[in-house]
Amino acid sequence: MCSIARFMIVLLLWAAGDAAWVYVTKFNVNQVINEASYSPDTSKISVATDTNSHYVYSTGSYSLLHTYAAGSKALTTKFSPDQNYIAFGLQNYSVTLLNANTYAPINSISTLFSEVYEVDFSSDSSKILICGIGTNSKVGY
Repeated sequence: MCSIARFMIVLLLWAAGDAAWVYVTKFNVNQVINEASYSPDTSKISVATDTNSHYVYSTGSYSLLHTYAAGSKALTTKFSPDQNYIAFGLQNYSVTLLNANTYAPINSISTLFSEVYEVDFSSDSSKILICGIGTNSKVGY
């Protein structure tokens, strides 16, 4: 996971047993990245960008699997531990949940936050924590 990093290229590094981290590859997203997150099985990477489009890539081929047109920049993204959901925390008061296999929108959660800075799932994927800023300055749901 890369939190609030500002870069345009995703670098993949793997720990080779007890050895040092090893450079594997890089691929260009061509957008400013706010956060990137691995799926629990590490087969996919979700990418939240400063534009209205956000991405899911394969880690096997490094190819683009899906583009999600959100209509707002995303500041955070996470996969649920059960790998059923991808959450994108947006700058438009909401969090969007996508099906992690079909990429179909499942739900849009309206928040009191003007910007959602972090989302996280419980270990059993039954709850989502949403953190952000707004007029009511809530810490999370």
